[in-house]
Amino acid sequence: MLQQVEQYSLYILLILTALLMFSLIIQIVMWAKIKKLKKNYQRLTRGINVKSIEELVLVFTDRVEQINKDLNQLKKEQEQLSQQMKTCIKTPKILKYNAFEDMGSNLSFSMALLDNEYNGLILTSIYGRDESRFYAKRINKGKSEQNLSPEEKIILEEYKIP
Repeated sequence: MLQQVEQYSLYILLILTALLMFSLIIQIVMWAKIKKLKKNYQRLTRGINVKSIEELVLVFTDRVEQINKDLNQLKKEQEQLSQQMKTCIKTPKILKYNAFEDMGSNLSFSMALLDNEYNGLILTSIYGRDESRFYAKRINKGKSEQNLSPEEKIILEEYKIP
């Protein structure tokens, strides 16, 4: 048997060298994969002191639950703000004009302040040499209970009330 081992020793040495090289290549590949896995694990547990994957999952579950609570709170607040916005004045409209022929500089004006439901008021200032007057007329659903001047009608029409 010793004689056969001596006869094939070169082949045995080559086979063992090939196995050693193959083992070394596998070890390098595994080392690279472990390094990548370690880097990903550190990135996953960044800022969290956990000892097991189970603890990590529980921490993330708690975070997701808190985020859902925060999101629901934000939705409620957004709905409240949307309701409040319906009663806020949208873009004010203003029309400047001369109330009297002998006056210049367009010192009289009518201004409409309406919300999304066309509720609000029209403010009118009539400027004259001797006196000035200021009027406020309530608008409900785009209509006034009081008679509107031509200028007030023009400013109300700018809202394109259906």
